[in-house]
Amino acid sequence: MNGKTPLFWPSNFGKVLHYLKSQKFVNILSEPRTGSTALYESLRREQEIDLDEIISKSNFDNTLSWIESHTDQCKVMKNHCFEILEKTKEQQDRFFNLKAFHVGLSRRNLFEQSCSLARAELTNNYHNPNNRKVIIDVDFYTDIFWKVIYNKFDLCRLYDRLDMILFYEDIAFAKSQKHRKFPKKTDIIENIDQLRDRYSHLIKMVSVYPDLVILDK
Repeated sequence: MNGKTPLFWPSNFGKVLHYLKSQKFVNILSEPRTGSTALYESLRREQEIDLDEIISKSNFDNTLSWIESHTDQCKVMKNHCFEILEKTKEQQDRFFNLKAFHVGLSRRNLFEQSCSLARAELTNNYHNPNNRKVIIDVDFYTDIFWKVIYNKFDLCRLYDRLDMILFYEDIAFAKSQKHRKFPKKTDIIENIDQLRDRYSHLIKMVSVYPDLVILDK
C-alpha cells in the first residue's frame, strides 16, 4: 500500500468533469450501478481503444502491457473494484502503478443503488433498462442489498490506492448524457414500497460498520 489519502469531491467544489478532463489518463474503479458507463463515455473523447472492464477479460496482462507502452493514447479506463481485488498482488501493483489518476466511484443513495442492481440482475439487463415495471422478490432484494454492501467494502479496501473518491450524485453530466441517468425506481419497480420497508430494517444493521463512513462524506 502506498498510503494515499484520496480527495473527496463534493458538488460545491464545482464541475468535477472539467477537473477529470484536465487529467491525462483517468482510471475509474467503481461499485456496480454507480454510473461508471456514463462517466467513462463523458471522458473517453477521441480515445480509439476501448478500455471498458479490461480486468474481467482474459487478455488483462497483455492489455496492461499495451497501456504501459501507449499511455499517451489513453484518456480513460473503467473497471469494478471487486475485479481488481481478485487479481494477484503483483497484478494489482502493476495496475496501480499505471501513470493514471485513480478514481473510486461510489453512490450515496444505497436504496436506489440496491434497487438498480436488483432489477438489473433480475432482468439480466445492465445497460439499456426499459420502462417495464417488475416485481422484485423481497428475499432476492435482501441478497442484493448485502452484495452492494460488500461492493462498498471492496472500495474501502482500495482506499489508499486512490487519488479521488467521487459520488455519482455529485456528477453534473452533459445533456447528451442525461439518457444514461438511472430511471426512477417508482416507475420501474411495482413493489417499491415493500422493498423500502425491507431496506429500512437492513440499513440499521449496516450502521455497526464504521468503515463505511468514508463513503458518505
